[in-house]
Amino acid sequence: MYWPSWLVSKGKYTHLYHFDSKAHVEEYVRSLGIPATFFMPGFYMPNIPGQMLSKREENWVFSLPIASSSPIPLYNPADTGKYIKAIVNNKDALLGKRFLGATEYLTAQGVVDTFKNVFPEDGKPATYFETPKDMYFGFMKTTGMPDFVIEELYENMVLMQDFGYYGGEPLDESLGYVSDKLTTWAEYVKHAPAFAGLK
Repeated sequence: MYWPSWLVSKGKYTHLYHFDSKAHVEEYVRSLGIPATFFMPGFYMPNIPGQMLSKREENWVFSLPIASSSPIPLYNPADTGKYIKAIVNNKDALLGKRFLGATEYLTAQGVVDTFKNVFPEDGKPATYFETPKDMYFGFMKTTGMPDFVIEELYENMVLMQDFGYYGGEPLDESLGYVSDKLTTWAEYVKHAPAFAGLK
């Protein structure tokens, strides 16, 4: 979601330096008049297994500070070449455009439901937990992160909930150019090391 997040959020979120710095790069490239297509990867699938979706005592819990209905654009970095191939093969049609790099939108609850379907035995009791803001900040402080980093990470998440990672844009146009099979979340979880041995 690299165009200025403060603009997408109508000024509600102002600490999204990670996104906004990339928006500044895009703005600069455009100002130079360099022919370019702007590849915008989504929410990294590898960040979920063992981190955001991890085992708590006897259960698997997916925990984020957003509502379970929040749409997440899931992206497998191993698919990057497939997206770039699509951009190169469709250069004329895509010059000057933003290309959204995500296989699919799944809600936070959908991430859990897919995990449960792939692992019907071990995943059966898996749940989604909407982490309250104060709990999220409290936990992140224990990692030694500075407050401004925690604030940015928090706003990264709630932006998806309130305004959409890509400002609510559908993936259809970008995906229409991709000829290679992309990795779904269901396929990714089957081979994630953190889930090895689950049934």
